[in-house]
Amino acid sequence: MSIDMSLVQAEGAEDGNFVMYLKVPRSQGASPEAAAALGDARAESLAGTPYAQQLSNVVVYSLDREPLYQTPITSGARQ
Repeated sequence: MSIDMSLVQAEGAEDGNFVMYLKVPRSQGASPEAAAALGDARAESLAGTPYAQQLSNVVVYSLDREPLYQTPITSGARQ
């Protein structure tokens, strides 16, 4: 499955988490389902990296800073 990372406006470490901000506000279609797909993909890519030791979760926000999804970075390590 291909994840469209072009939906992400900005991402980086913030307050002990890895955060992602989408390009659209919740009112214009930023869905929790899309946020979950993006968050899970990023958590999987961060698992096993230094970020996984320093940061707790991946948190996906809409453009208007509404939290849409959160997952532990370690959960991204698929078996």
